[in-house]
Amino acid sequence: MALSRLLGGASADENWFAPSFLAALSLEEVDILLRRIRKTLGAFNEVRETGKALEVIFDGGVVPTEVSTDGQGLITRLLLHPPRVKHATIESSVAAFTALTGRTALLVTRNDEVLVEKDADLALNVGSAFKLAVLSALLMHTPELDWARVILLQPEARSLPSGIMHSWPPLSPVTLHTLATLMISISDNTATDQLISFVGRDIVEDFTRHSRPLLTTREAFRASLRIESNST
Repeated sequence: MALSRLLGGASADENWFAPSFLAALSLEEVDILLRRIRKTLGAFNEVRETGKALEVIFDGGVVPTEVSTDGQGLITRLLLHPPRVKHATIESSVAAFTALTGRTALLVTRNDEVLVEKDADLALNVGSAFKLAVLSALLMHTPELDWARVILLQPEARSLPSGIMHSWPPLSPVTLHTLATLMISISDNTATDQLISFVGRDIVEDFTRHSRPLLTTREAFRASLRIESNST
């Protein structure tokens, strides 16, 4: 199976992927992602089929995975969902979190009781929360907003999941309503990047005081991969 070959090997081979896949994610970036998974979860064991889904079993956890191949067995789509880590405790999770490089802040509560706190008042960017700023910019800076307006999904807006639009064909016609709905309801990264392009990065930055220059999700993914590549 293509998935076992990919996750069980030391490194990826460009001959395992369709050209369309490598156009969106380079072989170097694939290798970085694989090293990141192994560093977190340990050695690869096997791939299990659970109904229509696949689960990749590592020593330290399970990764629900989706993969598609073409008629030649080349990988055209690969989606690794957040892992289920075995035997994770608050203590081990906090230790792993605080070991991260850069600035970190953490607050864990249960029934209003603070269990763990570390620089909880530190202002940091918080993942997909910035998509609310993108929506605000769309609402406030698009005169006479027409939710039914159709635009073409640009190739440069294609990002990594979460979401579904990364698998849609380039130049697919989509409405602003569809983009905004997917961005907010399932945190679609490709929809987000397309809306940033539509509204304008400088306009969105009016709503992101702590994120200047504002990165698209695609740029953020690539930046994190370059940082990890330089540190290995």
